[in-house]
Amino acid sequence: MIRILPQIATPHTMRLPPLPQHTPTQNLGQPHPAGTLVKIASGSNEELENLSLLLAAMSISHAMEYSTSSLLVAAENVEEALYQWQLYAEENSNWPLQAPEPVPGYSTTPPTVLLMVLLALFYAHTGPWQEANPWFSQGAVDSRAILENRQWWRLVTALTLHTDSSHLVGNILAGGVVFHLLCRLTGHGAGWLLILFSASLANWLNIILRNTPHLSVGLSTAVFAAIGLLSGLQHHHSRRALFKLLVPVGAGIGLLAMLGLGGERTDLGAHLFGFACGLLCGLFYRYWQVDRLMRSTFRQHLAFTIAALIILLSWHLAKG
Repeated sequence: MIRILPQIATPHTMRLPPLPQHTPTQNLGQPHPAGTLVKIASGSNEELENLSLLLAAMSISHAMEYSTSSLLVAAENVEEALYQWQLYAEENSNWPLQAPEPVPGYSTTPPTVLLMVLLALFYAHTGPWQEANPWFSQGAVDSRAILENRQWWRLVTALTLHTDSSHLVGNILAGGVVFHLLCRLTGHGAGWLLILFSASLANWLNIILRNTPHLSVGLSTAVFAAIGLLSGLQHHHSRRALFKLLVPVGAGIGLLAMLGLGGERTDLGAHLFGFACGLLCGLFYRYWQVDRLMRSTFRQHLAFTIAALIILLSWHLAKG
């Protein structure tokens, strides 16, 4: 740290830190003939050289006295030198910038493969979409049944149903990768609870903003919710917060464009709302530092159990 000799306070400068007792302070506040060199700071040569560079850039006459590790300034420039150094110190008070706290990865492997296998086995049990299939009539997203009959469980059960085998395989392949990456970042419990909440919220928004009856099923809403979550979780608070947010969001929108905008039966609204809800939940999760609370293995298991119970309870209500 550079030690600045105390000076008479002026309207242009703030009082600088005091010097140690052994630092000479004689005659600084007294008038000196023009051209006289006055000692204004002492410290390490490296620190004083930084100050010397600043004064040189401002064309302020000064000299380094290496034998005493002191900086000397012409008497008529003392006030200006101290003023410029004060401005420099204030502008660089937060430098170097602290790197954002790294997000801890989880060493345990998420049960992604097992869950995708269970999803495939569930499809083998329910079969494809047919009008007479009771699984779809009781578990699909049906705007009228949800809004008029309050069958809210459909927002969850529809995520586990698929119209045909190609629909299932596409969601398992694309979703498996995204789900695995998300759960490695958040933990398996927090990850699946976030996915379930974001996707269910997206299904709800997708029906209340439509003016026509709407039916849909599939895990793709959860896939795009997970992409949004990954984008939101990559955001760090800093002076360049907007730029740091736009980069992952842009990547997420790119994935949305590649995976979610094509196909005759593609539910574009569900994909868009899935990404948007995931993004907002990811930002909330990071902004409120919920991730700090979820670093406990017990809490991760508890969150995963809650997510599983929500799915089972939803199907119990649907089949009840």
